[in-house]
Amino acid sequence: MADWRGLADICGLRGCEIEQFDQRTNPAWQLLQRLLYDLSISKLLYHLEELDRYDIIEDSWEKIERCLQSYQRRLEDQKKYPKGEYQPVTSKDIAAFEAGLPLVTYDAFVLYADNSPVDSEFALNLRKRLENDALQICSRDDLLPGMHSEINALTGLIKNRCKTVIIIATNDLFHNSSVNTWLVNVTITIGFEQPKKIIPCRIDREVRIPESLAPISKLDFCNKNVDSYARLINSIHLLSKQAEKLKAREQIQELSPKSKTGRGSSRWLKELFLSRNSSSRLSLSSKDFGCEEENLIKDEKNKGTTSRNLEKENEIFSRELKESK
Repeated sequence: MADWRGLADICGLRGCEIEQFDQRTNPAWQLLQRLLYDLSISKLLYHLEELDRYDIIEDSWEKIERCLQSYQRRLEDQKKYPKGEYQPVTSKDIAAFEAGLPLVTYDAFVLYADNSPVDSEFALNLRKRLENDALQICSRDDLLPGMHSEINALTGLIKNRCKTVIIIATNDLFHNSSVNTWLVNVTITIGFEQPKKIIPCRIDREVRIPESLAPISKLDFCNKNVDSYARLINSIHLLSKQAEKLKAREQIQELSPKSKTGRGSSRWLKELFLSRNSSSRLSLSSKDFGCEEENLIKDEKNKGTTSRNLEKENEIFSRELKESK
């Protein structure tokens, strides 16, 4: 049988077990759930081939590819983050983690004095404006409850998964909370270690800016003549693109082999080009570089050799003709 019963039989289920599945509303789905931990994708495809059910393979192929890609991304994230850092940290991580997707990468982390009603209200409005522009935003409020070490979780989140950090610069943030002061110092340290941009936003004219933030240009929300929200959104978009380009460049540098002479690097690039253009009819092996010039030179040499041979043959023929006379 080329249905779920045939699959159950190939997988070694006994007759009584198969009869139990037959009494259920969706026996095929229930069977797959039963075989979930014993049957790999490759084995499932192999069994479907045995049953001559290539139609199922064709209909499911796109979903299988997405599943494998998702699993591969999850493995890469597990390698990217140190042990323990791949665990969900924010509320958005839960859905991604359960679906096997990479943990969320945020465009910006908003650091503000959550013990101040004024600062909290401004941060909430700011977040709504940014998220309406399709930006991924997180803050301390997004941490999952019950974290064993909130400080370590925030440090890892800012360092590994946030492209920019927005600091709502107020006296309550800098001077009225030891935790917030520590987070500001950690953020500045990370900003110097990595190409991570810090955007201080002034909402209080009387704020006393720490010396560590003094060299960084600030966005003044107290100036009503400037659309500070638009400037901030444009800056985040620009910095996010720069961070993505830098990440891609680092990945290329990690993949490409190091060579003192540069030959290894050029060979690697050529092989990469060939692998991405394997369907092309052009062959760009090492012997083919400059082949057009070499062929032209060979043709000219062949033409010259042929003309000289003809001249010699004419001379010999003329000499023989004279001697015959």
